[in-house]
Amino acid sequence: MIDLIDRKYLSKGSSLRTVDFCRIAQYFALDVITELGFGKALGYLPNDTDVYEYIKTTEEALPFILVTNTLPGLLRFMRVTGILGAVSPKLTDKNGLGRFMRSVARHASLEERLIVRRFTFCIGIAKMMLLVG
Repeated sequence: MIDLIDRKYLSKGSSLRTVDFCRIAQYFALDVITELGFGKALGYLPNDTDVYEYIKTTEEALPFILVTNTLPGLLRFMRVTGILGAVSPKLTDKNGLGRFMRSVARHASLEERLIVRRFTFCIGIAKMMLLVG
């Protein structure tokens, strides 16, 4: 994190550079979570970017997450009717959580079905990542 700030955000002379420390802290947290959870950080911090648009997708999905957590009957309805499966992330997605899951599978050298099971089963990690977002 210090290297990134030194390299990209350190003010020089009369030129002042601003830094969104909250975003950098978020990148750091996501790299720590992916390192601990999957054995390899995905590179948010060194790249200073939202890798695979995970954060953007999470922020866009937050209203849906809040509504379905407030109205659990809606979530059950969506699960029973198959709507939830149709809108859930998939390993074939070009961006967002699906692409993130595929990348974790590739970087961690794990089979895709294990990643899906791990993401589905590890609610704790998912909640931590949402809290960071």
